[in-house]
Amino acid sequence: MKIRLLVMVSLLMVVSQAMANDLPSKLEASLQPVLPSSGKVGRFHLDKSVIILGVVQAVVNSSDVIQTRRRLSSGKYSEVDPFAKPFVHSDLVVATVTVIGVLGAAWLGQQMRYSRYKVFHKVWFLPQAVGIAGSAVGLTFSNLHK
Repeated sequence: MKIRLLVMVSLLMVVSQAMANDLPSKLEASLQPVLPSSGKVGRFHLDKSVIILGVVQAVVNSSDVIQTRRRLSSGKYSEVDPFAKPFVHSDLVVATVTVIGVLGAAWLGQQMRYSRYKVFHKVWFLPQAVGIAGSAVGLTFSNLHK
């Protein structure tokens, strides 16, 4: 429980620091749409930073899934997360949900990074960061209760 709180507080600190730089003074200007000068925005490629966060998210999610599957197969443990409980008994469903989660967060982060609204440019990393933090908390929580 303390680790979850520590992760959430540190995530809030990072987000608040990133937003505190320019957001209060430029909030109104940030909400105005920004049109690209060329008229075309390359949304069908992923930036390097989005790819790096996606790889980190995939590694952390995979580690969490492997740890969960090992514990469930031992018979001593059961899944306590009500959202994950219906999915953990099938390898195909777990793999599909993991891949969709990683790709969906990468796509959303990319869309936020090149959004018409400047306010999203400051927090484009949040979809992937939340996925990484959630899996890290799950992995840490399962490792603490051996």
